[in-house]
Amino acid sequence: MARQTFVMGRLGKVLQIAAVVCLMIVWLPGPALSKPSAASPANSLYDNAKKAYYQLLENAQRVPNRDDWVSVIRLFEKVLVTYPQTELAYKAAFTVGRLYQKLGKKLDSESDLREAGRYYSLLLKEYPEGHLNDDSLFHLADLDMYRKDYQGARERLQSLLKMYPEGDRVEASRKELKRLVRLLTKAPTTEKTPNDPVEVSNKDSLTPEKPENLVPALETVETEKNKHVPLVVVDAGHGGKDHGAIGHHGLKEKEVNLNISKEVAAILTKRYKFRVVLTRDDDRFIELADRGKIANQKNADLFVSIHANAAPHKAAQGIETYYLGSGSTEQARETAARENGNLIYSVADDEVQQILASLISTTKINDSSRLASKVQKILHGNMVKRYRDVHDLGVKEGPFFVLHDTNMPSILVEVGFVTNQREEKRLGSKAYQKALAEAIAHGIYEFLKEKAPSI
Repeated sequence: MARQTFVMGRLGKVLQIAAVVCLMIVWLPGPALSKPSAASPANSLYDNAKKAYYQLLENAQRVPNRDDWVSVIRLFEKVLVTYPQTELAYKAAFTVGRLYQKLGKKLDSESDLREAGRYYSLLLKEYPEGHLNDDSLFHLADLDMYRKDYQGARERLQSLLKMYPEGDRVEASRKELKRLVRLLTKAPTTEKTPNDPVEVSNKDSLTPEKPENLVPALETVETEKNKHVPLVVVDAGHGGKDHGAIGHHGLKEKEVNLNISKEVAAILTKRYKFRVVLTRDDDRFIELADRGKIANQKNADLFVSIHANAAPHKAAQGIETYYLGSGSTEQARETAARENGNLIYSVADDEVQQILASLISTTKINDSSRLASKVQKILHGNMVKRYRDVHDLGVKEGPFFVLHDTNMPSILVEVGFVTNQREEKRLGSKAYQKALAEAIAHGIYEFLKEKAPSI
């Protein structure tokens, strides 16, 4: 890492709302950025900033106003200014850029978009070894796209591919470049679903065909939908560099999630004749925002995200199912915080920062609650018959950003705790994974059958 630090100076105006608030930031040579301990005041201040996102969830029935955004921005700025020589300051600076970018698009505010660009540019210039620099460059290209500066966007994306050939933004950049070529040549464009999700066909094998043969055009999905064949998007949580929770004996959550998700997909297609799209069918990293986009672009009927749980206390165990909400318990908030990530440590963390700017319909929440109840009841009921001491932790609401991005009934299933030694052993078993998948698929079927008896 480059030896840079955050200190006051040089950035110029940062806040421009009802009144102008100035925040000056510079990076000067110094020791490498330190990582504060979990109990440090720096982490406490940063955690307070993260909690501001969750507080916005409590106002989900209305669109947050500018003051909501600015208050969160100021919290992250305080981290940056108060603890300039920490990794949290680097994270906070990037977060402020993302907030300004989202706010600028939401309000079509050029001044906010400029502030976003200023933060990204300074991160690139003053911290050349930063692990989020490819993301900063990608977002600068996105700002160019928003302004319809297609040539500028193309140049930035080409630079990204050259400078960060191993980065997480490579595939997304290549796709954007292809789209830009069409825009620059005024050729018709066809939007594709992020990360080439795999539509599972009703075959004996789950082995996917080539992605281009598996992702039908949106028009095809609409035609199928008119035939009353439900489409379910099954999301295997985490993946790639994001391992998720890791058990005492090394079991990785991302692997458990993927195995169960593929089993669920196979059962839904073969037994219940539903159409299924997997957000991932291998060990790849997918941003949280893109998972919701897949479901929305496919016009799915349901979105089911599958995860394994973790807790500081090794005795914690059991199965629980979530739907989107503010989180009625501290444990629910902690679970959501773990699944949402640390905002900045990875590309997914960046996407977790999205403010809930769109309305969440009462119908969606009610249907999500019913879906969660149906799946949880069948899941626990089936598992406790076959395995002793499977605890029913119930249905809960939580601020999961992967659920916010969807337009249809959506749930997140926590199939057990990898941090509990007995459950870790069970979750690593193919037989146990299959039993979980059977129950989840059955719950989905029962919900859709009740919702649409003609199926």
